[in-house]
Amino acid sequence: MGMPASKTIPALRSQAPDIQRETVRRLGALCLLLGVAKLVSMPLALLSGAFPYTAGDYALGVVFVGMSFGLYYLIRTEKLTPSVLLDVGYVYAVLSAFQLGVVINRVPAPEVVSPDWSPLAVWAFIFVVVVPAQTWKSVAVATLIVAMDPLSLLLLVASGQVEPPPVRAAAFIPHVSAVVLAALVSRIVHRLGVQVTEAREMGSYQLEKMLGRGGMGEVWRAKHRLLARPAAVKVVHPEVLGGDAVTQQTGLKRFEREAQATALLRSPHTIHLYDFGIADDGAFYYVMELLEGFDARTMVERFGPVPAERAIYFLQQVCDSLGEAHEVGFVHRDVKPGNVYVCRYGRKYDYIKVLDFGLVKSRGEAETGDVMLTAEDAVSGTPGYMAPEQIVGKGPLDGRVDIYALGCLAYWLVSGELVFRGETVMETMVQHVRERPIPPSQRTELDIPESLEDVILSCLEKDPARRPQSSDEVSQRLQACKVNAPWTSESAREWWDIHAPSGTAGPREGEEKDGA
Repeated sequence: MGMPASKTIPALRSQAPDIQRETVRRLGALCLLLGVAKLVSMPLALLSGAFPYTAGDYALGVVFVGMSFGLYYLIRTEKLTPSVLLDVGYVYAVLSAFQLGVVINRVPAPEVVSPDWSPLAVWAFIFVVVVPAQTWKSVAVATLIVAMDPLSLLLLVASGQVEPPPVRAAAFIPHVSAVVLAALVSRIVHRLGVQVTEAREMGSYQLEKMLGRGGMGEVWRAKHRLLARPAAVKVVHPEVLGGDAVTQQTGLKRFEREAQATALLRSPHTIHLYDFGIADDGAFYYVMELLEGFDARTMVERFGPVPAERAIYFLQQVCDSLGEAHEVGFVHRDVKPGNVYVCRYGRKYDYIKVLDFGLVKSRGEAETGDVMLTAEDAVSGTPGYMAPEQIVGKGPLDGRVDIYALGCLAYWLVSGELVFRGETVMETMVQHVRERPIPPSQRTELDIPESLEDVILSCLEKDPARRPQSSDEVSQRLQACKVNAPWTSESAREWWDIHAPSGTAGPREGEEKDGA
């Protein structure tokens, strides 16, 4: 599925939101710089007496400083959309030009202004370069900026503050030149921005902002061009896979399998897939629902281990996702906190989504060279969450490797600690194969019921035959755990209202590091 050819005239196309946001950031920096410069220059002019400023000039200067810092504050708070902030910026540019025009037309020309150039023409050109827009808009803004020169002069003459100067046609050459240059520069810069925007289109989706980057791809916030539906798009460029063309093709097959496997699953606790395909540049992409919340790793690192009853609430939802995958013959093989997302999902809170079925395999499928490996030391999975049989490559893998990883996940949730943490990746894997885990209750101050600890440690048995044999069995044992009070939807709502009120929980941010 490639990107459709655009039939829209590039000059009339809008730029991607993240490009607009970058333009707004430059506008904010410009406002801050000019505001500080004006704030410093006014006292110096007063003390030196070199510039015959009037009280009106200083009043205009104070207004200019207030406008500069005010617009900078608006940009920093992000209370307005980038397009609105840019429109405010255009007004700021014109009003700034009027203030500058009054000052330079009041000061005697030989001291400040050479007839061969115009400060307002320079300001028009600088503003268009820093804040590029569509050609017609840049020309309009540049024209209004240079028009403040004769307008401010006319007002000063009408008020009797200056004598009418001789009219010289050559005086308008810098103004006209500034407008022409503004048109050329804005057209070039804006077209480049539009081309970048068009290059970011994946099928029917337009990429807006990169949310994260991992070793095997990028994750972008995107929206459907017609439905305006937000989504997360994972993009894998062939060159990031390294190697020759065969290696790259093998890597792309892995991501195609991830998309196909995910699309087959219907559990509400498995990430939903909207679309996938290959772009014109050979990049593979697939489109997922955009989630609002935290992955379990980030949640524990930010807020600490979760109470036993909440951990049970999370784990039972993970069991639902894995249970369906196992029933259809899939093994996830990379269950870890970074792939378990805790969401605010519509009106539901603490809603779990299991992500990244990138290492999924059909049960009993042999380990062969055409399977992409993700760990640095050529191991399929994440070392901190790998079952012993997954590490040593003993026999075909089944759903019990996910049960082991589920135990590691539960251990992390209730203690905030990895089951094993060696000095190296190899040492960590050896510990998973040989050493018995320390009970999580000995590594946290939180109360962990004995029944829950028993479930966790049973999932961490070295021998797959001694573990729970299915995720349904784990879920039933979790349900039977005795806790002081069950975690409810109301409990979840209260937690989110306190710790992550609306708008503060970040969306899905792509692939995290493999260390956890």
